[in-house]
Amino acid sequence: MRCAAVARWRSGAVHRAAGPEPSESGTAPTRDWATANLHLPLTLVDLAGHARMSGRTFARRFRDEVGISRSPEIVALTNR
Repeated sequence: MRCAAVARWRSGAVHRAAGPEPSESGTAPTRDWATANLHLPLTLVDLAGHARMSGRTFARRFRDEVGISRSPEIVALTNR
């Protein structure tokens, strides 16, 4: 006799993990926040968390909005 370890039927609906929605305004609020907190050792995880995005999504949106990756932008801000 065979026993199924999982349900045989799936509704087909795709469920994603519940969590905060990414900011509708993109990375602008996070860039402002980072500029105000340059005295802190901000990481990609910090920036993405502030923007309520994954690190990969934040990096991609940052590059699309600013035109460069986040690293040169942060270096430019710290050299002001």
